[in-house]
Amino acid sequence: MNLSDAEKQEIKSLIDRGQPLPERYRWMLFQEPRETELVWPGKTHEVASVVLPFQSIEQIDEPRTESIGHVGGLFDLDLRFASTACAALRGLDRHLRSG
Repeated sequence: MNLSDAEKQEIKSLIDRGQPLPERYRWMLFQEPRETELVWPGKTHEVASVVLPFQSIEQIDEPRTESIGHVGGLFDLDLRFASTACAALRGLDRHLRSG
């Protein structure tokens, strides 16, 4: 530990007065182990055993045994919806042109 006489005197004076040491002395006095802990008012060191409801993971790299039929892709359009939407847009277009 490489503390000057002035630093040693300052540390001793702070301890005698019951005051906390400045942070700069923390690593000078206690170099090993260099750990940091997050501390807040009301923090406890209790460890709770909690059982969480995890879901099972399905293997996706193996083919399924049952047939599920055609499943559309993410961007496949339902033709019934598309034809209804087109008809509605044509009607709106006619209404705006006549108005």
